[in-house]
Amino acid sequence: MAIHEILLPFRKYHIPETEKIKEDIRDFVLKINEQILQGKYRLEEHKCLCGSEDFDLVASIDRYGFIDPISVCRNCGLVSINPGYSEIFYKDLHSAEEYYKVFHNSQNAREYALANFTPIAGQNIFNAVKPYIELNENTQILEIQSGAGWHLLPFKQAGAQVSGIETDEELAQWGNKTGINIINSDIEKFDPKNKYNLLILANVLNKVNHPVNYILKAIKLLSDNGLTYIEVPLFHPDKPRFCLNSQYYFTPDSFKYFFAEANLIPLEVKVRHDKIIGIFKKGIYQNSPFLMQRNKKNTYKAITKLKRKNYLLFSKKIKSRDDVLVFRIFEQNI
Repeated sequence: MAIHEILLPFRKYHIPETEKIKEDIRDFVLKINEQILQGKYRLEEHKCLCGSEDFDLVASIDRYGFIDPISVCRNCGLVSINPGYSEIFYKDLHSAEEYYKVFHNSQNAREYALANFTPIAGQNIFNAVKPYIELNENTQILEIQSGAGWHLLPFKQAGAQVSGIETDEELAQWGNKTGINIINSDIEKFDPKNKYNLLILANVLNKVNHPVNYILKAIKLLSDNGLTYIEVPLFHPDKPRFCLNSQYYFTPDSFKYFFAEANLIPLEVKVRHDKIIGIFKKGIYQNSPFLMQRNKKNTYKAITKLKRKNYLLFSKKIKSRDDVLVFRIFEQNI
């Protein structure tokens, strides 16, 4: 789909949307959008995780005003950025000086790390997995994309051996300064000598191009009886929080279905605020097509609900090769 097909119906809404945020952030948004429009970064259509290439466009820009085509798969109802951006785009975005200011309300990586080292850091994750795992000096725990390791604090205090891998060198350095073993690496290069009893992936799988393939690589690091904790953004019908920094939005049904495709059996799946969390063990799970049928039905029902609740300010048929029904959803509280 061409850029103008995404933006044309909503152009008049872009300026009011970005005027609601701080001036320096607005300037960054406009700069990135201009680079996209000039062709520095290309939007490319891709298949859904279910294999379908048939989508409806739900939103053209995110809550900050970034060009962010959010689509829903007509086959399974999974919500994702499509057409999407390349890994080069996200690498440039994450290395930009304004990145932490826009997405983490911090001036830089140091301030972001310090803000997250609090007495309750990681406590929700700790409480979720504690009923399923014995924590002692022999328990090996790894967090993937761990930041500076604040989620690992309660596990360390419980006596477990904790480590993290993090691609941001500055965050990894700050983690090591606090006494937590953070390795500056990515999952492709990381080759530990031991297997882990627990993997933590909090707000990670929604940021990669293919989360099922990513988790298949990750669980190779897991012991035979090990557990995996996964946390991803929820597609919430009452208040969608679309953000350029997230490529996928799950419902409980799509969450269970797609991670079962990665040979993970759900022990517990629940919604917590605007997140879905799950605890999984390795194994073959008998997936059900009913999950995807129900997910599709409920997702499209949610879009209708958004329209009724006046989130939907504008809708129009675009005369394109796909004749896609396009919606633009604005949030009231940015």
